[in-house]
Amino acid sequence: ERIIFQMKIAICEDDSLQAGALEKMLQKRFEIASYENSIDVYLSAEDMKRGLENAKYDAYFLDIELGNDNGVELARYIKGYDINSVIIFTTSHTDYMAEAFDVHAFNYIVKPVTMQKVDKIVTQLEEVINSRDDKLIFRCNRELVSTYYDDIVYMESSKRIINLITTNMEYQFYGKINDVYNKLPELIFGKTRSGCIVNYRYVSRVDKSNVWCRRGVDGKEIR
Repeated sequence: ERIIFQMKIAICEDDSLQAGALEKMLQKRFEIASYENSIDVYLSAEDMKRGLENAKYDAYFLDIELGNDNGVELARYIKGYDINSVIIFTTSHTDYMAEAFDVHAFNYIVKPVTMQKVDKIVTQLEEVINSRDDKLIFRCNRELVSTYYDDIVYMESSKRIINLITTNMEYQFYGKINDVYNKLPELIFGKTRSGCIVNYRYVSRVDKSNVWCRRGVDGKEIR
């Protein structure tokens, strides 16, 4: 079983008491797992933006309501630095969740934050971060090819030919899209109504009939 040696976390919360409480719960959970951790606390969106100039984190816990600032806008800013960033929103109201989906938040915690909620989120984070080194193996042009889950943007199928798009390559191989989907971790990949497989990290926008995945600076629309 793979061990996470370190997890680096950023908290952005304009209430110092709530920020401190979340920090303590995260530290306690990390101590239980017996691995190193680093937690930085920012009390405003501007502070976090300055912090991003010198640091990169495994996950970001953002309060949606940051005084005069908006946690969703901060998440968009973070995604500009690191499209693979894992965002967890903390919120007193679930009314913001539709807007939060536009930046594909990994999950959210409804306040009050409790140890049980923190434990659930960290367990999911462990699974996702561990999966980043996992690979999908397939046969392309009579050769076995492997690509990291973390690099897969999306897959679509046409007449049993699967088109796999990564951050820098495109592949085609024979197979059933449902068989491939069943092998993938549900916390990282989802399936659209049209049957495409998308990596949640690269989803930039969703409406009733379309999903947009961002590959580099360009967006790829999947219908």
